[in-house]
Amino acid sequence: MVGPDGNLWFTERYADQIGRITITGHVTEFPIPNETGAQLEPVYITRGPGSALWFTELYAGMIGKITTK
Repeated sequence: MVGPDGNLWFTERYADQIGRITITGHVTEFPIPNETGAQLEPVYITRGPGSALWFTELYAGMIGKITTK
């Protein structure tokens, strides 16, 4: 999914991370904080208003948010 910053954003389901790849090919991974101890497994990601990206956490039954700034 292309984010508002022009980079490609993706979920890393089994690593419990959100990833970003730039147009130059640089990959950055952002671990999802796990305060509940539940199995997270982010699956879907979509753009929100402003610089927000929203993602689902499959087994935790929650929605997460990350910003592109």
